[in-house]
Amino acid sequence: MPRSFLNRLLIGAVVAVGLSSCAKIYQGDELSPSETARIKALAHLSADEQIYQFYSNNGGVEGAGNYYTSKRIGHYWRSERDLETTSATYQDIARLTMDYNPPGDFVIPYLLVTRKDSTQFRVYVGGEHEQVRDFFVNCRAHWKAGQ
Repeated sequence: MPRSFLNRLLIGAVVAVGLSSCAKIYQGDELSPSETARIKALAHLSADEQIYQFYSNNGGVEGAGNYYTSKRIGHYWRSERDLETTSATYQDIARLTMDYNPPGDFVIPYLLVTRKDSTQFRVYVGGEHEQVRDFFVNCRAHWKAGQ
């Protein structure tokens, strides 16, 4: 391969890693009232539901959301035309499986949520390893307490 192509590829990888490491896991009280309202609207959360932690891997609150609340664990993804929303209440969850090092091109750690009806979805959380671990551990604790 030409050297310039390899250099561009390396620079692109460094930039991608740098950008993904800048993403932040927000505590619910760090979100502004307008961000909280928007997340609740996009994720179809109830008015009394408290967001404990939130992470976006695409465009902030408007693009994607991965979260757990006082009632559920969920994920939403918004494109120009569609909004995909998936969540499960703590009572409907059978198992949580954490993958800190997923293989392939999309390497953001995720929590695989398996519902009692065997359907599954992923909640993606990137950032510093300790913060990601804390998100997963706290999420699991809320699930166990809410079963």
